[in-house]
Amino acid sequence: MDEKKKETLQHSLKQSHLITQHQVVDSVSIQFDRKNYVDPKKMQQAKEAAYTKDGKLMKTTKDPISGKTLHRDGAAAVRKVGLRKATTAKSNTDHVIPLKEIHSVAKYNAFLSDEDIKAIANREANLSEISQHTNQSKGGDSYRTYIKKHPELSESEKAAMLRAHRKAATDGHLKMAQNTAKNVTATAVQGAKDALISAAPTLINQAVKDIKSVRSGEMSTGEAVKDFAKTAGVVVGSGAGVAVVSKGGAQIINAVASDLKLSVEVTPAQLGAVVTGCVAVYNAIQKLSDPNMDTGEALIQIAEDTLCMVISNLGYGIGSVFGPVGGMICSAILSYACNTVVQMGREYRASKKFLEQSEKFLAYARERSEQFRRELAQYAAATMETYERVMNDTLQSISQCIEHQDPDILFAGINKAGAVFGVRYQFQSFEEFDEFMSDEDNVFVF
Repeated sequence: MDEKKKETLQHSLKQSHLITQHQVVDSVSIQFDRKNYVDPKKMQQAKEAAYTKDGKLMKTTKDPISGKTLHRDGAAAVRKVGLRKATTAKSNTDHVIPLKEIHSVAKYNAFLSDEDIKAIANREANLSEISQHTNQSKGGDSYRTYIKKHPELSESEKAAMLRAHRKAATDGHLKMAQNTAKNVTATAVQGAKDALISAAPTLINQAVKDIKSVRSGEMSTGEAVKDFAKTAGVVVGSGAGVAVVSKGGAQIINAVASDLKLSVEVTPAQLGAVVTGCVAVYNAIQKLSDPNMDTGEALIQIAEDTLCMVISNLGYGIGSVFGPVGGMICSAILSYACNTVVQMGREYRASKKFLEQSEKFLAYARERSEQFRRELAQYAAATMETYERVMNDTLQSISQCIEHQDPDILFAGINKAGAVFGVRYQFQSFEEFDEFMSDEDNVFVF
């Protein structure tokens, strides 16, 4: 084998593990960095569009806020109104909804990338040609915030800024939703593929059983196909779910940790391993808790299932030297071999001699299993009691809030709920809440 193939094989073996969580799309960076989201080309195109009339590039345009004349050339602005007032006549390309504000919402979304946010922030609806004076005065504020800070603005200027803000927000939310849906689908599809590879032993074993059932007359061909499809469907669905949950959960954990200044960083692969591990533990508990299954047999089957899964992934890693198809073929071969050995072992364990030899071990295993079951039941009862107490306390607090007409608890709930989804309302008083609700343009967005 040449050196290049050796390196490829070693890399494939390193990449072969129980959880094959691929990153279909990069997530938004947790920390805001302006240079990741500025698009000079789009901003220049927006400027040229603002100064173009009937297909011809003009020297002046109208300020969409004040209606005053703006000059494309700074020197021309100075000549027209003088140096001291030049900023009121010279134009800047401005983001209606600031880059940082868009990032603050999107950083909780695992299914948007920095490139997605860059494209959304620099869409035509979010770029406006306004006076340099207004742009500098506005700084990093949105149009809504700017209006609140500048009561001296005329009603027409306020209306113009609100229209621009509403248009940009609607357009941006729509694009975010579209990109999120597309990337969630891509992540789910990749997760399903990974799950199929990891579950090769289970699927091959199911296929062999169904073929035997058809040959023995226990099942028709159609019934066997449906039975196999049901197993494959469970694998695909669980794999897609784990991929989406682990990626989305990791992003939320990291974003919240960043907000709280905690030095915590979780990867989707780590969270996916935890989720899959929890599912494996749950399945093990199901087997151990099954009164119709011998405890010793349940323990052995759990070990066998784990071994087959590891062998399947090892086979995929080796076969990946020849591409994804090679990986799947090698995984299938090793999985079939492993299942054959496991089946032989299970048939052997069914014999009286093996059961007699295993009696001591099984007695100990049963004793430990019974103890585990009792502890599990006690823990479940204590947990349910805690949940009920917390729920009752919560309902009682809400009841007291309504009875005493104390809005602070309501504000705290709104602020907290909004923060989870990246929306910062921060109501500090009833006047602020009343002002927000009185504006027909305002809506709660989570």
